[in-house]
Amino acid sequence: MNAGGDWYDKNGALQGNTPYATITIKGSSIPDNKYYKLDVTDLVKEYASGKYANTGFLIKARNENNNYIAFYSNECGNDSKIPKFNVTNKRSSGNESVTPEPYNVTLTGAVDNRLRQASSDTVYQSSTFVDVGGMNSGKYRDVMWFNLSEYTNSTEFSNATLSLYWYYPTGSSRPNDTVIEVYRPASSWNSNYVSWNNRNKGVAWKNAGGDWYDKNGVLQGSTPYATVTIKGSTLPDNKYYELNVTGLVKEYMSGKYANTGFFIKARTENNNYIAFYSTEIGNESQRPKLNLTS
Repeated sequence: MNAGGDWYDKNGALQGNTPYATITIKGSSIPDNKYYKLDVTDLVKEYASGKYANTGFLIKARNENNNYIAFYSNECGNDSKIPKFNVTNKRSSGNESVTPEPYNVTLTGAVDNRLRQASSDTVYQSSTFVDVGGMNSGKYRDVMWFNLSEYTNSTEFSNATLSLYWYYPTGSSRPNDTVIEVYRPASSWNSNYVSWNNRNKGVAWKNAGGDWYDKNGVLQGSTPYATVTIKGSTLPDNKYYELNVTGLVKEYMSGKYANTGFFIKARTENNNYIAFYSTEIGNESQRPKLNLTS
């Protein structure tokens, strides 16, 4: 309706001027390469309670003249500089009894890469899809990472669900079922360089196709943290399929293991190729997401 964006302010006024959160950076201040914080508690509570659908944040300056500044985005490449969203819970003080409010946090903005056997040194960082299984051209696997730094040592979440939106092969069945499995990547990997053969620049996987630990801590093991089966006779129905990754996410949150993300593959990789949309797809409602609930 309005060029430049439509918004509601804290009082519910369309294009209003009472913000949910504000911070002032003086014109005389020089960028100091650190985080600046905005308290968006009230808006997030409105989203969490269901009062409003979660449409995110619209961020602007009060006045827009000779005051341009810039912050790093999620595409920065340096995890210590990308935007972050911190949710904390009130604790009891003294003899006061406080019942924690239910949490329902959905993380998006995953870093994801395809691993394609037939192009073993090619980096698939910008594909609009991730894929698993196999066909005549070989096998397909994926690595995916969500930023959990704000939830380290958190005890608020009891369930973690990875959701992937299935769309391909359109209108076509497969000879075999696709049993999708999630493992823990054995080492960190770099999205700019990871491929079927390598996990970083000049650093090869120990095993071509990727190294992983299973739920029992076995290298290249076969007991996944999560699994879901899509029948070969089932046609893509353009909806999310969910994997319960609670066990692995809890290990990351507790600090038991460094967060190396998810290693996603099919149990068998023959005549069962399927693809999901990746973070790079233009439609935000189809991107991978990680839901954390209490």
